[in-house]
Amino acid sequence: MSENTDTGEDRPGRPPMVQFFAALGAGRNVKIGVASGLVLAFALFAFFVALPGLMADVRPRTGSPLLYVVLGFVVFVSTAMFVATVLTARNAVGAVMSPPKWVRRGGTVGALGGLVWLALTDLAVLAETTSLVGAAPSAATLSAASLLLLPGIWAVYTKVKFVAGDLGRLAAVVSVVGLLTVHVGALLTPEPVLATTRTPIATPFAIGLGILLAGTGLFGLAARDELGGIALVAAAALPVSAVGFAAVAVASPPAIVGLLTVPPLGLAWVLLGKACRDAPTPAGWEPADDEELFEVLE
Repeated sequence: MSENTDTGEDRPGRPPMVQFFAALGAGRNVKIGVASGLVLAFALFAFFVALPGLMADVRPRTGSPLLYVVLGFVVFVSTAMFVATVLTARNAVGAVMSPPKWVRRGGTVGALGGLVWLALTDLAVLAETTSLVGAAPSAATLSAASLLLLPGIWAVYTKVKFVAGDLGRLAAVVSVVGLLTVHVGALLTPEPVLATTRTPIATPFAIGLGILLAGTGLFGLAARDELGGIALVAAAALPVSAVGFAAVAVASPPAIVGLLTVPPLGLAWVLLGKACRDAPTPAGWEPADDEELFEVLE
């Protein structure tokens, strides 16, 4: 009896479309998407249902727990589909686009996302502090704008992956987790930008923002040899925002202090994205390494 060495990835009888998605790693990407959706859904359910019941000083949530179960299911499905689609698209892009082009274009989109983020959050703060801006941007607008940072995250990781090692990988994972939390959290909290109010301080948006800022700081440290002072300035967004949040949490500062909380993240990604756009060739990259270049979540 001959040994069967068929791995299932190149069966002649399989439909061409099935072979195509298998070559893009769609099955593995779906598993990652399902895991990501479960983690995020359980985290949000714990925050809105379990935490108020366990901690007396946390403001109780209104509405039936069943409603949050339904919302958690929606978050799970949408997150799983989003992550699986993005990872599969990443593999498809990696097959047809050279890494320098990917870094340049991803950096451009990331810098644009940082600029949009900076503008929207500044407008939100100014709407609270002056009469020059009539209304703050909606939470849905800020949530959608945050997704523009995703190509920038990939671009910076691709730029430094071969020289940053585990630090670069950690920065990518932390940044993606923070970005997804910010994206969902901005839709769940009515006041995503802390400007004039001290409460609520611990919202999904604020928690996600802290995670994303930490990932951005790690990227700055990982890219300091490749991007120089620009990376270190971008990393400074983390302590600047930390000071702003601390001031809002423990004191009653002027509302303009809101400019130190959320907007610095946008400036950080403007700098990182522009640096990748101006110097797109990944450090240590060789053309033979194309197939491994886009493995962000390993």
